[in-house]
Amino acid sequence: MENKPKREEINQEALERFGKRLREIRKAKGYKTAEAAAYKLEIQRAQYTRYESGKSNLNYLTMIEVLNKLDIPISEFFAQGFD
Repeated sequence: MENKPKREEINQEALERFGKRLREIRKAKGYKTAEAAAYKLEIQRAQYTRYESGKSNLNYLTMIEVLNKLDIPISEFFAQGFD
């Protein structure tokens, strides 16, 4: 019998992939630090850092707001790293 990953493992992996992609986009947009991106996004640095590290889940509307402020369409964001 094959061991299937547990839901928690799948969710954590998804958060980590999201965070990794967010970090890539931040750097591509010229924000060298999470603090600089958090300032641009008007959110607390600690919260933004949790997003990038995969330790916090964004709700859908927050995700859309973050991507809009980074000037990246949701389709482009998820075009890489989410096969």
